[in-house]
Amino acid sequence: MKNLFFLLFVAVFMLTNCEDKKKNLTAKYDELMKQADSIEASHQDFMKTHNEMADMHDKFKQQLEGMELQDSTVIEDIAKHDVILKRHDVTLESHTEMFENHKNLKSEFDAMTDVEMEAKIEEMEQDHEKIKSEHATMEDEHNTIMNEHDAIEKALNENQAKESEED
Repeated sequence: MKNLFFLLFVAVFMLTNCEDKKKNLTAKYDELMKQADSIEASHQDFMKTHNEMADMHDKFKQQLEGMELQDSTVIEDIAKHDVILKRHDVTLESHTEMFENHKNLKSEFDAMTDVEMEAKIEEMEQDHEKIKSEHATMEDEHNTIMNEHDAIEKALNENQAKESEED
């Protein structure tokens, strides 16, 4: 009889402990979703900035098309910028997919085992860190592109001024 009560006690304890763990994991997921909302808002801002940057780059390329360029490195720099901006497009799209996957996970989350929940939470945390890191890298690359565009424009303006003086 003692053994029966002990087994019953252990069973109740295990069920209660499992429910607490599930509640804690759900709370952690909810907190991660709040963080995701904040990261997604900054992602949307960054996408806007990126699109503006890509538009500016396209306009800059159009301006250069009509010019006779003395310096071949200008063409190389523009090509390098194209590659960077296209890579950013792919990266930003992957971030958007991650956010969608995180949102879609909510409907499945409650039906998961504790182990599955922990794995998904860890994956979300890694995704958040990846997104933040890649945003920082892309922002640095945008700044580099802007600085190089400015330097190219300055050099082209100086060359045009010299050519005007020579005429």
